[in-house]
Amino acid sequence: MITSVGRALVLAAVPVLILTDTLTFGTLAAVVLALGVLTLFADSAAQPLLPRIRVVEPPAPRRAAGRHVGHDIVDGMRFTYRHPTLRPLAISVHVWFLGNSIVMTVFAVYALRELALPAWAFGVALAAAGVGGFVGALIAPALGARWGAGRAILFGRTLVVVPGSCWGSRR
Repeated sequence: MITSVGRALVLAAVPVLILTDTLTFGTLAAVVLALGVLTLFADSAAQPLLPRIRVVEPPAPRRAAGRHVGHDIVDGMRFTYRHPTLRPLAISVHVWFLGNSIVMTVFAVYALRELALPAWAFGVALAAAGVGGFVGALIAPALGARWGAGRAILFGRTLVVVPGSCWGSRR
């Protein structure tokens, strides 16, 4: 929720910058960077949520006096980043989201300016990426069961780079 409020405030800064005639490339880049960082945290937090899995859990015990949800978050982060298996996975997810945000931002400029794709073709390219992601989500459980989660994740993250590598070699 904090990241959603932060993203709303960052986006609300754009019209303010326009109205005050202070919107420059630098300020827009700062807005995009802040938006990207907040989205990185929001998406990283939302990634493990599987709302379709029903789990019956006992209610959480009441917090001790003086403790709040921030303490629980810090405890969870300590557990995650001290765990020998979860730490590399969490770090790789953070790096993945940051890299993906950067690539998708640059891809728009590259496709529209350098490749001179019309807007409709750019939209088709994004739609094709969405279809690819959907197909990947359908086959991921089978690959995970067959190869193991780590190898399936590595394969998926490697495979997603292939289209960009092919486009880059055409120029």
